[in-house]
This record gives sequence, C-alpha cells and structure tokens, in this order.
Amino acid sequence: MSKQARSNQALGLLLMLIGAFFLALNLGWLSLNQAGIWPFFIIAPGLFLIVLAVSTSAKNSILPGVILTGVGIFFLLRQWGLLPWSMDLLWPVFPGIVGLAFLATYRVAGRDKGLLVPAFFLLTIALVFLAINFHWLNRRYLEFWPVLLILAGVYLLIPR
Repeated sequence: MSKQARSNQALGLLLMLIGAFFLALNLGWLSLNQAGIWPFFIIAPGLFLIVLAVSTSAKNSILPGVILTGVGIFFLLRQWGLLPWSMDLLWPVFPGIVGLAFLATYRVAGRDKGLLVPAFFLLTIALVFLAINFHWLNRRYLEFWPVLLILAGVYLLIPR
C-alpha cells in the first residue's frame, strides 16, 4: 500500500471519529454540558495516534497513542460509574497502561526485545499491586516475594 493510501486511511478514520462524535451530540446521546464528556478529548488524540502508527510509517506513535487511549478509557469508565473504587485502589492501572503501550510498540514498531523488559516490569507491578489492593492475594504469602527474585536469578543462570 502506498504512503498516500495509508495517509488517506488515517485521515478517513479521523474524519469518521469526528463525525461520530458530532452525530452523537446532534442525536442527544452526548451533551457538551455533561461533565462526563471530557475523557473523549484524551481518547480521540490517542486513537488518532494509534491509527497513524498502524497506517503509516510513524510506528513509534503507538506508544503515546495507547497511553492516551488507555488513560482516557479509564477516566471515561470512572465518569460513567463503572469503576466505583477509589484511586487509592486503582492507581496500579496507570503503570499497567504504560506496560500495555510498550507491548503494543513491540508488536507494531518492530520486534525489539528491549521493549519487553519495561512492559513485563510495569505489568507485573500493576498486577501485584492490584492484587494487594483488592485482597486477591493473602497477605501471609506476601512475605515470600523474594522467591520471585531467586527464581529469576536461577532462570538467568541456566545456559541456553
């Protein structure tokens, strides 16, 4: 596919998103008076960057695109009351979103294995702290977290 065709696709998708937004306003599905609409102003540029990354050679725009879209969706769900918990419990979602952005960059921008290190680290942090915050793990087992470091060290010592 030519560069011009990919640019036309990105522009076409952007116009579709803008059109859908204004159609929702005209049909009364959304109101600019609603306090819950502001996350769309984070989601829209994020989606644009994702489309740009997928449809053009600007592959590295996937990282900020996924972060913006993920954060926007998170706040949209909070605005709609679908995530009723406090930010004290939900903060690990943010490193998780950045970890997913590194995974998406690995997938779209080339298979650079260096991107998997921060992705794994951030996703692990997010899952561990979500598990702690929501009591998915028994606190009694948390004293054994150094075992993970020992296992990682053993894995690194095994010849490949």
